[in-house]
Amino acid sequence: MPSLIPAISFSNSDLSFSNSDLSSSVSSIAVSSSSLTDISSLSSHISALSSTDAAAAISDTASTVSTAVSTSISTFFSDILSALSSIVNSITTFIFSLFSYDQIGRLLVIGLVLSIILLFIAFYIGHSRLQKNAAFASYASRVMDFFYKPLLAVYMFVYKSPDKLHKMMSELKNTAQRKKFSQTKNRIILAPHCMRHAECKARTTRTGIQCTSCGKCSFAEMKRLSEKHGYKLYIITGSSFVKHILKHPDAKGTDGVLAIGCNYEINKGMRELKRTKIMTYGIPLLSAGCYNTDIDLEEFERELIYFGGLNGKSQSQQS
Repeated sequence: MPSLIPAISFSNSDLSFSNSDLSSSVSSIAVSSSSLTDISSLSSHISALSSTDAAAAISDTASTVSTAVSTSISTFFSDILSALSSIVNSITTFIFSLFSYDQIGRLLVIGLVLSIILLFIAFYIGHSRLQKNAAFASYASRVMDFFYKPLLAVYMFVYKSPDKLHKMMSELKNTAQRKKFSQTKNRIILAPHCMRHAECKARTTRTGIQCTSCGKCSFAEMKRLSEKHGYKLYIITGSSFVKHILKHPDAKGTDGVLAIGCNYEINKGMRELKRTKIMTYGIPLLSAGCYNTDIDLEEFERELIYFGGLNGKSQSQQS
């Protein structure tokens, strides 16, 4: 028994020590719980900040990538231009190493003279073979389009008028495109407003003048013939109407335009529509001018019959 008392006393001491440790641990747990609450709040805040920062980072990255791509493209084209410049300089240096300035000048003059001679030979042959060779007419037409400004100056100096030049150019284009135009399926007719009567009261819309067939000018008969052969007739007051007409539902799918006007306007219109897939053919007016102009109605109907109407056949043929 005496030996048990110290052991119990020691155990009590240990228990007392353990209680103290337990109290300290509980206190630590309380502190830890408080800390966890703070950490959770901080994590939520960091998470919120991270979303904002992520958006900002994405925006900065996109901006950086865009700048890098733009810089790369700019550098690429700059390198190409530099390479082309180097090639041109090399060729120029090589040419000047073979010829003197005087010799190069003479060669340029000789080349220019030969070009002019060949050009006029082409015009002469082209005019004489106008109704025979569409391929040559197409070639001559392209050459004349390319040299239009110089040719215009020559014709103004020699003939005091560009009418002969414009007539030749429109005839060449007609010959070059006659076959392809005949193969089109959805055609319209564009006519100039200068043909209408001075007292015309027809209203004008985005698709041109809406003829009422009053009979005071040729448009009433042209409208009748157009409808007979399956065409839609548009009377326009300027080239700006063409784009509105081609976008209109009634002209949807147009692949051929029969243009009526003076040779200047026909040539101009055919040159502009050449950039599209629409084929053109021109019928010239009997006289040029801004009013009281007219057309040969017999020739007009002959062309309609030759080309046919919708689907390559006139309505009269279909019936």
